[in-house]
Amino acid sequence: DLLDAGGVAEAVNRIRPAAVLHLAAYGAYENQADARRILETNVLGTLALLDASRAAGVQLFVNAGSSSE
Repeated sequence: DLLDAGGVAEAVNRIRPAAVLHLAAYGAYENQADARRILETNVLGTLALLDASRAAGVQLFVNAGSSSE
C-alpha cells in the first residue's frame, strides 16, 4: 500500500534497487471514482515512494502512466 509510507520505506530500503519503475495508480477504472482516494494514492503515495527511493539511494525513478489517469 503506497499510503503506508513506513512500509514503503522498509520495502525499498530492504531491496535497495538501483531503479524504480513506478506504474501504480488509482482511478483508472470506473469503479475507482473516489476523488480523495485518487488524490491520496496518486500524489501522497507517489511522494512516499519518491522519499523512500531517495533515502535508499535509488539512482533512477521513472513514473509512468496512461491515458486513464
